[in-house]
Amino acid sequence: MKKAVVFLIVITIVSKITGLFRDITLSFFYGASDISDAYIISMTIAIALFDIVVTGVITGFIPIYKEIEERKGTEEARAFSGNLLNIVLLLALLIVGVAQVFTKPIVLVFASGFSGEVLELAVSFTRISLLSIFFVGILYILQGFLQAQEKFYSHAFIGIPYNLVIMLFIWLSSIYSVYLIVWGEIIGVFMQVLVLFIFARKHGFRIRFGLLFKNEYVKKMLFLSLPVIIGVSTHQINILIDRTLASNIIEGGISALNYGDKVNLIIQGVFVLTMSTVLFPAISKMAVIGDKIGLRKAFETAANAINMIVIPMSLYLMIYSEDIVMLLFGRGAFDEQAVELTQLALFGYSFGILGFAYREIVSRFYFAFQDTKTPMYNSLIAIGINIVLNIILSYFLGILGLALATSISVIVAAALLIRGIGRKVSGIQYGNLLKTALRIVLATIAMLALGRGVHLGLEGKLSDDLNLIITSVVSGFIYLALVQLLKIYDFKEFRLSRK
Repeated sequence: MKKAVVFLIVITIVSKITGLFRDITLSFFYGASDISDAYIISMTIAIALFDIVVTGVITGFIPIYKEIEERKGTEEARAFSGNLLNIVLLLALLIVGVAQVFTKPIVLVFASGFSGEVLELAVSFTRISLLSIFFVGILYILQGFLQAQEKFYSHAFIGIPYNLVIMLFIWLSSIYSVYLIVWGEIIGVFMQVLVLFIFARKHGFRIRFGLLFKNEYVKKMLFLSLPVIIGVSTHQINILIDRTLASNIIEGGISALNYGDKVNLIIQGVFVLTMSTVLFPAISKMAVIGDKIGLRKAFETAANAINMIVIPMSLYLMIYSEDIVMLLFGRGAFDEQAVELTQLALFGYSFGILGFAYREIVSRFYFAFQDTKTPMYNSLIAIGINIVLNIILSYFLGILGLALATSISVIVAAALLIRGIGRKVSGIQYGNLLKTALRIVLATIAMLALGRGVHLGLEGKLSDDLNLIITSVVSGFIYLALVQLLKIYDFKEFRLSRK
């Protein structure tokens, strides 16, 4: 699994780099403005409506697929996949039809601060972006199918053509029509579907006609999906509240939250989501066959990996948040106010990266056991905390308060999930995990102190951007050396395991 994770991380890094350039392109041409706010809201609405209705159905896909494959064979599992695609497309049709009729009220729910031209632009953008839901539905099914086959690389690769298409259309929109920015999103998702469909067909995926709602496994999945739908709905309500309050705080507030969150998502996408993607099919099979030792080892390995990667990166992002925002976005239409707002958002979101990481990984263990209710209750608690903190902290801290509220709520949610995981995965050595985490914190503090010395020593001698790049590279090598010195991880062990 280590080899698969490392190779997948490499592909994902390339994909995330192109994604970063996509966001930089958006910030260069539109900064944190009404246009970028309207575009981001239109994308948020399309994703939210899809997630609320369809993600719950898809979340149970891999565990159910593994169960069918184990008990009835591969062909039956593949037939189930094709049937599920038809159900998802039907749900997508219902979503798009209703949303096209009530587009303006939906936009006002997500961004109550919009009015006049920006409101009309957001409504127009949303009506176009809703069409992407059909392609996203197909994409999710193909991703789930390939992951169930333990074919991960194509999933990571498809982000590259998607990002390149979006960058092209952002540039074209600045020359010809601003509406091209939204059409680029649809064409980009279509390109992803095309690539994945080619890979999926090679591994046995076939389109099936008919809607077999009476199929026992379809009914089981729909039953399991209800708690997930509720949980996903609370997450989207969380985003809705953030965006609505941001639209009332300041112009460009929605864009600032988006840019800050995107930097954090690079960390989550490259390391955390990659790990959960590779881990999920394996632990789903372990849960089906009752491999308790394998589940325990998988959990402990994932927890140590999260700590070793996320703890130093989250603290680094918090300390150098302003420098990072300037390096990535500080040019073109991205003015001083946009830098300040985005820096605050990045700082606030970075505080909760570890919570996001643990919630993502630990929830996969619950899903592997086909327990969707516990994560649902967890999400309800998190949204309650977030609503209260959003109102309080945004009043005193503005954009920073919104980001911090999200981080605090997800930390609490992750802690509650970890507390209950022992009922699913027995024998976890929490004492050993804590000792390793403490050594990681010690290595991180030493790395930050030495790196800060390098940064201060280069001030005035080099440009701020070059200073940050050199400091980041040196800090990375310092941390790796400390990890080896403190025996947190033996890199020779990985080399030997590859042989």
